[in-house]
Amino acid sequence: MIASLTRAIAAATFKKIGTSPIQASGIEYEFDIAGELDFTHVLTISKSRCPAVTDKTFLNPGKELASLLKAWLETEEAQPQVVETPSNTYFQDLRVKQIRTLLDYPLELIKEWLQSNGVERPSQLNSRKVDELIKTMCLTWAAPLSAHPNYTDNSYNKNVVRAVIEGCSEVEAIQDWMEQVQQSEKKEVGIFSSFN
Repeated sequence: MIASLTRAIAAATFKKIGTSPIQASGIEYEFDIAGELDFTHVLTISKSRCPAVTDKTFLNPGKELASLLKAWLETEEAQPQVVETPSNTYFQDLRVKQIRTLLDYPLELIKEWLQSNGVERPSQLNSRKVDELIKTMCLTWAAPLSAHPNYTDNSYNKNVVRAVIEGCSEVEAIQDWMEQVQQSEKKEVGIFSSFN
């Protein structure tokens, strides 16, 4: 047993594992300066937004390079004028309020839903959770009008989600969807009343 274990260890090949010195393609970062430092301590700048170091080499990069970069960083560029927009915080709260009003959805149910998610306001949720809340509100509104919950869910995804992705106002998309649900409910009632 020991002899076979010794032979297995002797036959094993060992290879180094760990991080590769090659940078993976598809890196999501945009660098202001990129360079390569070789084994002789020569830094070759391969990409730079700093004109003072573009396509330059530095032997033992130190104070000279640091002072060029510092000077570049201290230059003041004209800042683009920022237009004040309502923050995402107020936007999510307003979004839920508008749709709650449109659906005549009970405020208490929204508060319960928010509490079950550990928050007090829609603005404390990420946008996916707010989307989920709005969809829940809409499907709850439609439940008494439709005998087919799967149809209603698919209809919501097809008509509301798709319309918003294509640039339509969410409130308008929901209004159109509500009309469609109400019309399909009238058709179902008409079909079933003919059997009586």
